[in-house]
Amino acid sequence: MDELLAAGATIVLPGMEQVGLNDLKAFAASLRGTFPDWYSTTDELMAAGARIAERWTGRGTHQGDFQGIAPTGRQGTVPGFVFYHVASGKITEFRGLFDGLALNRETILLDIVNVQSVLSDKL
Repeated sequence: MDELLAAGATIVLPGMEQVGLNDLKAFAASLRGTFPDWYSTTDELMAAGARIAERWTGRGTHQGDFQGIAPTGRQGTVPGFVFYHVASGKITEFRGLFDGLALNRETILLDIVNVQSVLSDKL
């Protein structure tokens, strides 16, 4: 990341105000710890001058603690966007957004549905 981002780049992550490079690195490390096989594919890439928009899809298996929830072993898929501003070959602005609800629904909330169905059968 250091070689891609300009010093003092504006970085905004989902649900957060502007953060620093170390926060972005911590976010990436947390994601990799939870989904060690995480990978993303670029679905669409558009540029206009120094602005770039990327639509991507990320995938990974829930193998680590995720917001206090034990690993489920389920594969999760999440769509996202990143908007970049580039100057002198470096990213000067990074604004990322992803659909965390889609990820939660696939990896975690299915357990809630399964528990509810088991309980309704017992009542």
